[in-house]
Amino acid sequence: MKNSFYFFPILLALFNTTASAQYIQVDDNYSAQQLVEALVGNSCAQVSNVTVSGWAGSSGGNSYGYFTAGSSTFPFASGILLSSGFAASAPGPNTFILSDGSDSWLGDADLEAALGTNNLLNATILEFDFIPLTNSISFDYIFASEEYTNWNTLEECDFSDGFAFLLKESGSAAPYQNLAVIPNTSEPVKVTSVRGVGFCPSANEQYFGSFNGPDHPTNFNGQTVILTARANVVAGTQYHIKLAIADQTDTQYDAAIFLEGGSFASVTDLGDDRLLATGNPLCEGQTVTLNAANPDAIGYKWFKDGNPAVLDTTDSFVVSDAGTYTVEVQLASTCVSDGAIVIEYALPLSQGPYTLTQCDDNNDGLSIFNLNNAGDLAINGTAGALALSYHLSNNEAVIGMPQITNVDAFANTAANQKIYVRLQNEFGCTAVAEVILATVSGTISTASPLIICDEDGMEDGLTAIDLSQTETDILAGVPAGLELSFYPTYTDALSASNAIADTANFTNTIAGGQTIYARTTNST
Repeated sequence: MKNSFYFFPILLALFNTTASAQYIQVDDNYSAQQLVEALVGNSCAQVSNVTVSGWAGSSGGNSYGYFTAGSSTFPFASGILLSSGFAASAPGPNTFILSDGSDSWLGDADLEAALGTNNLLNATILEFDFIPLTNSISFDYIFASEEYTNWNTLEECDFSDGFAFLLKESGSAAPYQNLAVIPNTSEPVKVTSVRGVGFCPSANEQYFGSFNGPDHPTNFNGQTVILTARANVVAGTQYHIKLAIADQTDTQYDAAIFLEGGSFASVTDLGDDRLLATGNPLCEGQTVTLNAANPDAIGYKWFKDGNPAVLDTTDSFVVSDAGTYTVEVQLASTCVSDGAIVIEYALPLSQGPYTLTQCDDNNDGLSIFNLNNAGDLAINGTAGALALSYHLSNNEAVIGMPQITNVDAFANTAANQKIYVRLQNEFGCTAVAEVILATVSGTISTASPLIICDEDGMEDGLTAIDLSQTETDILAGVPAGLELSFYPTYTDALSASNAIADTANFTNTIAGGQTIYARTTNST
């Protein structure tokens, strides 16, 4: 019996440990200084005047703390947590609604001003001064909320607790800058601005993480993806930052900010990524110089695509091919500032040569060409590409002048004359394509005259005529697969301009009879 008595409690303890490992763990006994030390990634920012406020010490514990992911699937291994409820309530399972706090736990005026709202309650605030050693800072975060839920009415979909990361120079009377915004906008991140597809209207779905089931590592109904707060700063200048979150209107349905441990860092800004998706890739043959210069730097290391091989050790690097480029800037013995940029290149425009063929009725190699057709050949089906201009030499096409002006009816001056098309793709990249203006001797059969009675009741010599009746005569003896089109004049037929659109119901414009010209075209 003794063996049985001690055996079962050991099994029970192992089972509880395995279950709790699915969820984050929270220590809500961290001081303000400990919270900031967990957030700041290195000594590249001198931190001072640290304070934290919120629900503290009474029933429920503190509304702030330090978390670890353990063996759960939570995206951050560790970090700090600021909540509009109790920090100790944040770990999963997600089996009940968190609505901690009371009306006596007030909001924050700066947060209300930043969000343009009022009636905030249950505010938790971590703030400190810092002096960056670089001209840019960033940190990573996830916003989680119980308000990511299935409401009963659309009016309830407007509920959204508020949070902000407020930054300004220390002692400045200027308003705070909110860093917790949807990327490339000034719109604050909140439940109503970032939400997945469900009962409530979705918004900025690409930044929404998931609606959470009962086994989620946290006890919140949903959260964003990992987002990055960024700001340009002046190295050596003292700033004040205020990280704040609060409930709106009442204490119900809590929210939390999870900030990744060590992610608050002075970063080296290498500029915006050059991506196809954002419309700013580099063009073929183009280079860009990445500048990481810092007057306080004692060393530089450049890398590409995660390869540990050092590309260069100077303060700048010239990029000539696609990849992810990173730099490590050594600012002090314990301070390394990192920078990264992704470079993509647009696909090159095809430069030919192409051949535009026109009929030649006297076999002298000269004819009239519609150069818009040469432009279509040079574009070669490239989506978003344009033929900007046409030129007599490659050099003229490169600089864009002088241009051929009679584009619709260009008369070549020599057999197999070359013209040059200046192209531009959807990203503004340009190239020059060569097009040969060739001629072929060949005529198509003259169709028998169409004799039509004017029976439309007006007897004016004008009536509707079906030109397709002539197709059999015209195409007799020519290769199969040619496309046939009709034009009111010979010049139009040569330049493929002003084609008759409705050939089955063409009304002649010259009373009593009219000559119409047919053009055959190889579909390729």
